[in-house]
Amino acid sequence: DRSEREQYWGVHVGYGFGVFSDRFVSVPGFGLGWTEDAREYTLGWQLRPDRSDGFDVTLEATHRHAEEGQSRQYTLGWQLRPDRSDGFEVTLEATHRRTERGQSQPGIGIRVRSTW
Repeated sequence: DRSEREQYWGVHVGYGFGVFSDRFVSVPGFGLGWTEDAREYTLGWQLRPDRSDGFDVTLEATHRHAEEGQSRQYTLGWQLRPDRSDGFEVTLEATHRRTERGQSQPGIGIRVRSTW
């Protein structure tokens, strides 16, 4: 996890195209991010309705590699979010982290967020 004081630089690129008789937009993408002591690589895919009603579904895989100590973290996430406005969001995440000492730390999490 990144601390609030750590400066993060990143770029995410995706391209959307119509699928399922142009009722949905498919957006594959990738991203690169870096901090003072780590690099992050992301591959993702999003499926969202062409109009604003319905749910967005996002899948994302991230590899984070720390420069010093060689710690690595792999994350696979799935997110379900109603239309593209404020509202309800559910994120499921599976993480596998290998510390600089070679210890394995797997984890599974769920995050539910509601905004208004």
